[in-house]
Amino acid sequence: MTPDRPALARTPAETRLRLELTECPACSDRETRWRLVSTATVAGVALERYAGRCGRCGTVREADFRSPEQAPPAEPDDIEPATLFGAGRPSELLDAAEWLEVATLTEAAADDTAGADGSPVAEPAQQRRARLEYARDAVVEAMRFLPADGDRVPADRLFSPLGRQVLAADPRRLTRDWMRAVRDGYEVLLAEIDDRR
Repeated sequence: MTPDRPALARTPAETRLRLELTECPACSDRETRWRLVSTATVAGVALERYAGRCGRCGTVREADFRSPEQAPPAEPDDIEPATLFGAGRPSELLDAAEWLEVATLTEAAADDTAGADGSPVAEPAQQRRARLEYARDAVVEAMRFLPADGDRVPADRLFSPLGRQVLAADPRRLTRDWMRAVRDGYEVLLAEIDDRR
């Protein structure tokens, strides 16, 4: 996206995630308390501006997005279901590698639950299910970057530094087979939780 045409934020959940992952340009910390400060229509485009202050160094930060009202309709051949983050075309805020990283970190957070003494504590089933759904939805978002007639995410669809890094170091993660296996693994874990209820 360009400064005069900010990226589309399809849903509030996608917007929050992008803001949470954006590092402060001054100190690289991610801890910022963001808030919606304005909405406007400029040249027929609905925009939202978020602002916050870095929790570490105090730098004032701003981020602009095209409003979810401007979300494109689902593609007729779109095979991936709607998620918490959106539907239809691939995200403009995170590329496939970033979505896969979100899934990995979300699952790791679910697995790393510890008590006051540091010993592992079983996360309540409802919370674990919510985390696994979030991780599964992130993988589905990554899969939106797969071309209908291809088995891997093309290099020109990776727009983040992480995307280029994953492509160079472990391109297998950007294949249809790998992502499908990860998504299906989350589905199995979700079914196991449901079976225990």
